[in-house]
Amino acid sequence: MYGNLLKLAPFGDVPDDFDLKATKGIKVSGHIGACNIESEESIEIASMSGKETGQITCHGDLRASFLNQTTVACYGDVYVMNEIRNSVIKSTGKVVVE
Repeated sequence: MYGNLLKLAPFGDVPDDFDLKATKGIKVSGHIGACNIESEESIEIASMSGKETGQITCHGDLRASFLNQTTVACYGDVYVMNEIRNSVIKSTGKVVVE
C-alpha cells in the first residue's frame, strides 16, 4: 500500500506479509505482524511482532509501545514505551525505552 499519509482505523491490525510504504508518515493504532514498514517521515505504531522477518525503515522518529523480533533502521530517534525483545535497532539518533 502506498500513499502520502497512511492512517489505519483505531484498533486496526496489519497482518503478516503486508508491506506499507508512505512519504508523509505512518500511524497504526493496532498490532503489526511480520511486515516491511517504510516511511520518508516519522512512524508511530502500537506494537510489532516481526517474527524475525519484519522490518521498519524510518527517515524520521519512530514511536512504538513494543517491538519483538523486528529489525529497525531509523534516521532519527527511537522511542519505545514498554520493551524491545530480540530485535536489532539501528538509529542515527537516540534509542529511549521508557
